Amino acid sequence: MNKRFIILILILSAFFALSVCSGSAAPEPEEAFQPDTADDFALEDLDGYLVSVSDFRGSIVVLNFWASWCPPCRQEMPDLNELDLEFKERGEVVLLTVNLTDGQRETRETARSYIEENGFGFTVLFDDRGVLANEYGIAAIPQTFILDRDGQISGAIIGATTSAAILEKIDAVK
Repeated sequence: MNKRFIILILILSAFFALSVCSGSAAPEPEEAFQPDTADDFALEDLDGYLVSVSDFRGSIVVLNFWASWCPPCRQEMPDLNELDLEFKERGEVVLLTVNLTDGQRETRETARSYIEENGFGFTVLFDDRGVLANEYGIAAIPQTFILDRDGQISGAIIGATTSAAILEKIDAVK
């Protein structure tokens, strides 16, 4: 085989690995499982309080799945933090981030340290057993879901996102 071809394959493989973090092949957007209605769930936050998505019915909810070891997740965190500040000012949208805390690769302590070191103020929920991730069909992270005021899933973004992409999905819900 041509050395240039092999190098190109290696570069493309590395780029894909950095664009979506996963333990398996990332699903194509049209193949990703997207439930129609977000079932109620309750997960612990950074302070140990249970937070339920039903607490936010009547508001648009941005639900982001992430882990601190994931480069694309880390890339989008500053945008998520800025959006969270904006959402808190306006009061019509809520950001909930769901940390995939498996106890091995990601622990509550590593997630907490990452959040504190970066001064992020958004709500972090811990999915210790992967129940919510399984419900949403999360095979790769980051992934972001937009829930309308009635809890219907109105949009999803697979892979790293930006403020503009999230705001566009929110505007489609309003």
